[in-house]
Amino acid sequence: VTLYGLWGVVTTWDALTLYDFRAQRLVELGNLSEVAKIQGNYFYSYPLFTTLAHTYLYLTGWASPLIVYAGIYLSLLTIFYSRLKAQKISDTLSLLATLCVAIAPHYFWHSQIAYTNLPYTTYLALGLLYLHSYLGSQNKSELYLGVILSAASTWVRSVEPFWLINLLFALILILRSRHYRSFIPSLLITLGVERVWKTYTSIMQSRVVESSFSQITSNVATLTTSIK
Repeated sequence: VTLYGLWGVVTTWDALTLYDFRAQRLVELGNLSEVAKIQGNYFYSYPLFTTLAHTYLYLTGWASPLIVYAGIYLSLLTIFYSRLKAQKISDTLSLLATLCVAIAPHYFWHSQIAYTNLPYTTYLALGLLYLHSYLGSQNKSELYLGVILSAASTWVRSVEPFWLINLLFALILILRSRHYRSFIPSLLITLGVERVWKTYTSIMQSRVVESSFSQITSNVATLTTSIK
């Protein structure tokens, strides 16, 4: 995975037409607004997480941006294993569970292509793992780390409402543990991070920023429909 990340070539369609395309034009033009003029509304269809990662690697002389996805994949496995060990699970079971994640076809495949799926899933999954750890430890650092990771998923993909599940889980855990002072900070962290891309696109497209309440209502409706 790491070797392919060092020398692999970006080939998948969405990467060629959006994620990596924006990065290459950004390196060439040095201005996001100029890149947006080339692509129009398509430019705003996904946040800039993968694009900025590619841009940084190109500017620092890396041959391929795919090393980002190999790094995310290996980080997921490492942190997943460490979280299991923190829960007092045996070495054997922890390694077996981590191996199952490592060989899961979609995880392994997405570690070698420049799509948003792997980083998005990783942020959400690790956020949920840290929130679960907080359930047992009552360690607020794990709570806030889980909240931040969950919120950061909206910088990778902003349309899907699955970050709401993690947020609701976090708020329920806070109320359950009676750490009431963490309620508002957790809410503000999540909504503050989630608003960044929405605000940016609204300003660049000269339209009114959708309110957090309206966005959450829309996301809940979308999530309910998808579950049904």
